[in-house]
Amino acid sequence: MGEDYIRQVKKKLAVSGREKREILRDLEEIFRSAAEEGETEEAVKRRLGPPEAYVRELEEALGEKRGRGSLYGAIFLAALAVLLTGIFLWAKALQKPEDVIGWADGMTDLQVTGPSYLPLLFPAAAALFLAAAIFLAVRYVKRRKR
Repeated sequence: MGEDYIRQVKKKLAVSGREKREILRDLEEIFRSAAEEGETEEAVKRRLGPPEAYVRELEEALGEKRGRGSLYGAIFLAALAVLLTGIFLWAKALQKPEDVIGWADGMTDLQVTGPSYLPLLFPAAAALFLAAAIFLAVRYVKRRKR
């Protein structure tokens, strides 16, 4: 029932395999339930519209669903960037002066050598997460304009 229509839809769909199988199964169910209700195959095809239009509507709906995911991802990455920046600033505030060992009140003769690059990872990661968040947000806005 509706095999030619389903075949055309299958050919035109540009979605993942799992999504394609779900869509085709739903489409088969539409034709099957319509036949049980006495609706003709031609009436179902008219109701669904041409396969190209049906696929376009499906992909727009799926794109909108995926777009929300990129928006949520952008929000998550931005929050992560803020958190890392806060941790970095908090650690910087607790940092002892360079020439003091322990919590001494003055200078000591002991010296610690070698730079620590570990604190630089926090702002670098924060910048990376913020850039990714901006990318996802811009992509979301561009998709919404289409």
